[in-house]
Amino acid sequence: MKSWRLCGLIVLSVVLSLSMTACGDDEEEGPKTSQDNNNENTIKEPPTPRSIVVNVDANGKASGGHSFSKIDDSNFLVDGVKYEVVSSNMLFVRGFDPETIKEAVEIISTLNYGGRSYSTYAIENKAFYECQKMTSVMIPDGLNQIHQGAFNNCPNLAAVAIPSSVQNISEQAFISCRSLLNVVINSNWIAQKKFIYRMFGYQVQKFTFAETIERLGDSAFEQCGTMTTLVMKSTGVLYLGNSSLSQCSSLKHIYLYVTTPPTYGSAFENTDISKIQVHVPESAVEAFCASDYWMYFNRIVAIK
Repeated sequence: MKSWRLCGLIVLSVVLSLSMTACGDDEEEGPKTSQDNNNENTIKEPPTPRSIVVNVDANGKASGGHSFSKIDDSNFLVDGVKYEVVSSNMLFVRGFDPETIKEAVEIISTLNYGGRSYSTYAIENKAFYECQKMTSVMIPDGLNQIHQGAFNNCPNLAAVAIPSSVQNISEQAFISCRSLLNVVINSNWIAQKKFIYRMFGYQVQKFTFAETIERLGDSAFEQCGTMTTLVMKSTGVLYLGNSSLSQCSSLKHIYLYVTTPPTYGSAFENTDISKIQVHVPESAVEAFCASDYWMYFNRIVAIK
């Protein structure tokens, strides 16, 4: 009799466990995003990368309401950001003026001054070191490199978007940015790298990859214990590299915009997928629910 009861309890336990996985149920909300800086529980959205061109006339007046001041023949301040001419047509961001820097920093892409046109190429080591005032930064299209500690210890920087032009970010470029919770990546170069979170800090909760990115590199987020949400906006063929989401103990939400369920091999090695909700297009819910790969996740739900 005791044996029969024990078997009954085991069967009931298995049934209850399986019932936790649901397909097409009402969507459980992921993290909220907001521009409301007074709400500490929301994740802020970063400024979208774009091109900003500043023209300076012969009298030193800048276009578009920007401020401009000349330090010497090779160094200038634009809106409180210090730029240095490093070649005939190239600018590096070298630092900032704590008095005139804005809360919402916008790095320019092009400066037309003195009969020459300069393009911003890189943000140098510790360029914004301990910039207390900065709450957001717009990194422009065309920028190529972000060097070691460029945004070291910017305590109020909450979100950042990396443009597709970026080909190099040093590890710890955003070290000790304790408020940086949301990172948007448009660069295929970054998507192929290992341990992406080391560039931005362990505190980041949400990573979003742009529509043009169809591949997440091997070990991209291996042992990323703090990331709760991953968004892959690509609608093409999606590849998740080996161990790319391995040992991600805090991962709760994955947003995929593909309609064909991708295979993922060892991508989720040592990650408890029974705790992860997968959000997909409504037309793809049935296919994901029937997939040998995705059917074991906590829920498969339609993106609202």
